[in-house]
Amino acid sequence: MDLNASFVVFYQYDHEDRKRNLNILLSYINKNFTNVEIILVEQYRTIEDNKLGLPSICKDKNIFHTVIGELTEHYNKLQGYNFGFKFAKYENIIFNDVDIIFKPEALKKAIELINEDNDKVIHPYDGHVFGLKLNSIDSFETNLNFDLLQSYIGDYNDYSLKTDNDHIRLKNIGSTGGGLVCKKSVLYKVNGFNPNFKGWGFEDDETKLRFAKLGFPFTQLEQGNPMVHIEHREAKRSSAQLPHFFDNKAERDKVNEMTATQLIEYSSKWTI
Repeated sequence: MDLNASFVVFYQYDHEDRKRNLNILLSYINKNFTNVEIILVEQYRTIEDNKLGLPSICKDKNIFHTVIGELTEHYNKLQGYNFGFKFAKYENIIFNDVDIIFKPEALKKAIELINEDNDKVIHPYDGHVFGLKLNSIDSFETNLNFDLLQSYIGDYNDYSLKTDNDHIRLKNIGSTGGGLVCKKSVLYKVNGFNPNFKGWGFEDDETKLRFAKLGFPFTQLEQGNPMVHIEHREAKRSSAQLPHFFDNKAERDKVNEMTATQLIEYSSKWTI
């Protein structure tokens, strides 16, 4: 499937599951799409993290790998996104979390929508987030075909909260995270992503709020385009979430209270 797009993926090696899931995502992209590049933005690697090594696929010619940041107790995905998208050779940008698999047809539809309207920002899924269980990850890694995941998911609707079988479970409906699709020009118009978040939590909410206030509301695709999270054991970065929970929430709430004019002034101080 031809996309003419740059994937921007942020990750941190702090657990073997992270390495496995990155390998799955990169292999999935390369198997299912043509005319794409992948920009991997990696958080600073400690000596301990380096022992985990890079997946061999990172050496593929369409993958640009770069490392940012200093050794801290937290990671910063949005700062990584700001760093990464500037390297993109395509105008179509797909931000893809390292543990997330989108339906190929959904990404193709998202690209078509932003080509029709350069100011659109697309959530390339229908709001349903399914978790691929640990015991079924090997099967998908061998297959790398979304049809297999779809067979696990089956039919669903907004009331199928009990969807759960040996392979997959419905995690939630209406997640603001996972990824987005937009033109590079939109990112410059909003001055990129807010780098003031530590660890994780509320950063995706803030992105959606701020983009909408600045005139770029997110569009979600119609039902039948689920997002799948490749489940994993928690890594050490997760322990850093709680100390920053209230700071991140305060940052999200502060943005929510600002007018568009105030947001433009606020974001002008960021370096992207």
